[in-house]
Amino acid sequence: MIRLICGLVSIFLMTAVVGQDRLEIRIEPEVKTDDGPACFSVDIRNTDMNVLKLASMNYRIFYNSDNLKLIKDGIHLKLPERYYTMKLVQDLREVDATWTGPLPFEGNLGFLNYSVIFQDGSDGSIRLTKSEPWLTVTELCFEVRDDRAMQSIVLARNEVTAQYGKAFVELSAYDKDDQITATVISSYKDYNLRPPKHSN
Repeated sequence: MIRLICGLVSIFLMTAVVGQDRLEIRIEPEVKTDDGPACFSVDIRNTDMNVLKLASMNYRIFYNSDNLKLIKDGIHLKLPERYYTMKLVQDLREVDATWTGPLPFEGNLGFLNYSVIFQDGSDGSIRLTKSEPWLTVTELCFEVRDDRAMQSIVLARNEVTAQYGKAFVELSAYDKDDQITATVISSYKDYNLRPPKHSN
C-alpha cells in the first residue's frame, strides 16, 4: 500500500542517462528564528567538468511528520519564475509504513512530491559549472512541534527509500545536442537532527 505514494509518472520524459556523475544534492538547514518556522534549502551543485544546462526536476522527499509539519504554502521556488515553475503533486502526512524499510520514522511518514518545470523553448536555462557554489532550487518550511525531538528530511533514492516506492529524485539537463537527458546524482546529503541522549 505504501508504494502507491510514489507511483506517479514523471512530469518530464528523460530519454537517456548521462554517462558521468553530474550533480550533488543536499538538504541544508537555514537560520531559524525563535518564533518562526524551520526552513531548509534544497541545493544542487555540478560535479562534472562540462557546463550543465538545467532542465526540469522531480523532487521526492520523506520526513518525520510526527514532529515536522509543512506550513501552508511551505515550498518556495528559488529559481527565476520567468523560466521555471513549480507544481506540488503530493503532500502526504502521518503515513504508517511500520516494518516496511530502513527509515527510523516510518511509523509516521511525511512525503512530498513536487516538480520544478523548465519552460521549453525559452533561453533562460540555468547553466552550472563545476566551479560554481551550491544553487538553491527550492526552500521547504516546517512547523516544528518539539525542538528537542528528531527532525529528519530524506531525499528519495533507490539505495534508501525503494521499499517505500519506486519514484526518486530526478534531475534533467540539456545535452550537447540540446536533447533533455537524465543526470546522474553522484551524492545525496539528507538532514538528520537527533536529540541528545541524557545522562543519568
